[in-house]
Amino acid sequence: MDRPARRTTDAEFEAFAQLCERLSGFGEPVYYDVVDGFLAALVCAPVRPPAERWLPALFGDAFERACADPEAHADAMAVLQARIAVLEQELDPDALARDPDRLRLEPLLPQSDGAAEPSASGAGDPGESTDAGAAAGAAEAGEVLPEGAFWTDGFLSGLEHFGAECGLPEPGSEDRAVLQQLLAPLHGLAQPADPGAAAAVAKGTAAARPSDGAARLDEALFAVQDLRLWWLDRAPRSQPRRVAAAPGRNDRCPCGSGRKFKKCHGAAPA
Repeated sequence: MDRPARRTTDAEFEAFAQLCERLSGFGEPVYYDVVDGFLAALVCAPVRPPAERWLPALFGDAFERACADPEAHADAMAVLQARIAVLEQELDPDALARDPDRLRLEPLLPQSDGAAEPSASGAGDPGESTDAGAAAGAAEAGEVLPEGAFWTDGFLSGLEHFGAECGLPEPGSEDRAVLQQLLAPLHGLAQPADPGAAAAVAKGTAAARPSDGAARLDEALFAVQDLRLWWLDRAPRSQPRRVAAAPGRNDRCPCGSGRKFKKCHGAAPA
């Protein structure tokens, strides 16, 4: 039986949230749930870009400005790497394959009893596409968002930034159609909830159904786990390196000299 994935401790979460709050002072707001979703996309991919590339994609120049001191940079990276290590355990492909019906992924989300409020953002400018940035745009318009919308927004933004180079299929391909089906629950979660239903709940003419939001979030998280396995299964495999067998000491030297290998290129240096 698989051991449960290690969860982020309270101290690690506090350090993660404080780092995001600190970075918010150097530019656009940096919300921890969007950051966590972005990191999950990096972990989900079969090939991860180096930190010097994903840091500016996620934080713009805020990380560089806030952590210019080497010690501050090391401390901040340790906070991010601690969360990445947990995500790696939660999205461990062997564990996911052995028990595909078990939800292992546990995102960092703000505590709320209803619609999600932004608690973490800052993934560059995710609003540049119709996929990533939907939650951010909806929040600015005052629309009601389902739980996990900002986390999902960060995840989709991570795919936008690095999906192509990490092996996502080309648009129009058969695999791309499969990918769109896998991502459908995430795209749906990043969209605002039905405003009519939200208004009815606010007026007291309909009861809130928090379980519906939880079910949608679980469906999106299961989709991430499925994507992890699907993506790895289609990752390009490196060709095994073939190494020619070394000649025996009494064999003819492969250089063509006609001499024995031990008296030619296999001779010990003088």
